[in-house]
Amino acid sequence: MSDILGSGKIRIRFSILWYDLWIGIFYDRVNKTVYFCPLPTCVFKIWRDNQESNQPIES
Repeated sequence: MSDILGSGKIRIRFSILWYDLWIGIFYDRVNKTVYFCPLPTCVFKIWRDNQESNQPIES
């Protein structure tokens, strides 16, 4: 089960980005990151820290 869920801490970052004018959920398969926009320009970025590196992949 841990292989499916992954390992590492779950990180959440809130940002206000003027160029993100959408509402919804987007899953980035390459970076394994979830973006959640409850309101235009308000973005929650959710990712899991890898054991190998402590830095998330920025997009």
